[in-house]
Amino acid sequence: MPRESVAAYAREHGVSWHTANRRLLASEAPPPEFPDRKQFPEDSADIRTALLEWQRQVRKWDSQQDTATVNIDTALPIGICERGDWHLGSEHTDYKTFYAHQDLIVATPGLYTFENGDLHDGYIEGSKMTGVHEALVRPRTQRHLVWDALKQLRGKVLGLTKGQHDAWSVKSADFDPTEWAAHDYEIPYLGHGGLLTLNIGETTYTMHVRHRGRFNSSYNATHSIKQIWRFSEDSDIGVHADKHTPAMEFVEWKGAVRLAMRPGAYKPTDDFSQGYGFYPSRPIMPVIILWPDRRHFEAHWTLEGGAEALTRIRNALS
Repeated sequence: MPRESVAAYAREHGVSWHTANRRLLASEAPPPEFPDRKQFPEDSADIRTALLEWQRQVRKWDSQQDTATVNIDTALPIGICERGDWHLGSEHTDYKTFYAHQDLIVATPGLYTFENGDLHDGYIEGSKMTGVHEALVRPRTQRHLVWDALKQLRGKVLGLTKGQHDAWSVKSADFDPTEWAAHDYEIPYLGHGGLLTLNIGETTYTMHVRHRGRFNSSYNATHSIKQIWRFSEDSDIGVHADKHTPAMEFVEWKGAVRLAMRPGAYKPTDDFSQGYGFYPSRPIMPVIILWPDRRHFEAHWTLEGGAEALTRIRNALS
């Protein structure tokens, strides 16, 4: 390039002659060409259509639901034992009481259950090694124990949720053992929680269930349930588990009697609960008795008391 052209460029842009020369030489270099470079299609309609259709098809395989309907055609009252926190697999779990409860549920006509999460002890994360060390059996065997317990209750379970102990398998391996147990036994699976519509004979009840929820209070064990009623999901009966602290409260809510309750747990203690100063829990699994000919329900503090009351009521009405 002529020196005068470089000098003119340098004066125009306020740079040195050498800088101007480098810029002018660079501008004369031909740009590269890429004749076989792959490019996105100009029209994305096909991929959008395929994506929407694939999403629609995949969702057919998702068995989790937010609501579920249960129909029980009966002229006699039925009972629902609200259970949760089996923690099968832990060395601390009260297996003697658990299997005694299993047998009692099976032997009691008209008694059903809702199983509300943490059925597996499920410690599989490296950050929770104390729980791993306290395992009585490995995680795979824990899943077999849960599967076997649900098999014993076949025809008795109205729904399942998962707790955080079950969900650790989802977090670590994208495998939900509770979902697959529900799939195997054709039981509604409500994920972390949802709403059951119970059509018992001629009467309809609603029951909100979650393993754990927001708004928990150490001073009021049923506080979280009542706040869920207030903010998101109204129902006749609300049940949360997780805290291993049994509780039961009848309240007048929006002109009707409502029931808030929590079951206890089959694992009374472990190193985690001891470290936080929690008292050992008891396997208190309350029972709700619902009438089919009118909107009326009553609650019993224990499974044993509820099963006895249900049998007495059904015998008297038979």
